[in-house]
Amino acid sequence: MRISSEERLLLCKGLDFVITSKEIEINNIKSRTEEDYSAAIALEKIIGAEFSLDTRKARDIEKINNEITEIKKFKHEINSLRNNLLLVPDYIKLHLKSE
Repeated sequence: MRISSEERLLLCKGLDFVITSKEIEINNIKSRTEEDYSAAIALEKIIGAEFSLDTRKARDIEKINNEITEIKKFKHEINSLRNNLLLVPDYIKLHLKSE
């Protein structure tokens, strides 16, 4: 798919907004309490596991940080000087990685 400079700029701005919203989400996770994780606590009691608020917050933050890293990689690809953008569906990537 060929993209113009204007389209590239719009995509990068959009990705910047997504990154900002993810960073806000991380700040919201940091302020969560056990009350916010009440369903997870109940589930872990049922299966006999212990719930750790700090561990759960760290895991949620790590997940979002991984998403931000992927978005930044994608933004770098878009922002490169090439005019072609190759989008490959996840199921094809998985198949190629598994061989």
